[in-house]
Amino acid sequence: AGALAALYTEIDESALCRFPATRGAFDFTDRLLVGAVNVGTGCTATTDPIGLITDAAARVVTLRVAWGVAGTCDYRLARPFWVSLARPPAGYTVQLAFVAVE
Repeated sequence: AGALAALYTEIDESALCRFPATRGAFDFTDRLLVGAVNVGTGCTATTDPIGLITDAAARVVTLRVAWGVAGTCDYRLARPFWVSLARPPAGYTVQLAFVAVE
């Protein structure tokens, strides 16, 4: 509960979003939260999961995510991306890998 409250506070204090994040509860027993907020300048922003890759030898789970901004608008866009994943085995690291969309 403390880590989740700290996450919401960090999001709010980033000043990337116009309004405070809506707070909720989350059961971390079997799942975890992974995410980031990407910022870019343009007309539209997209964030789409591409795939989940598990490297057992390196003990790493990587969520690949497409991220891109399109158009020549002078808008500063903040695009949050948060997902819940099944908790990997003990000793594994979970990471996000953002792939640029052309």
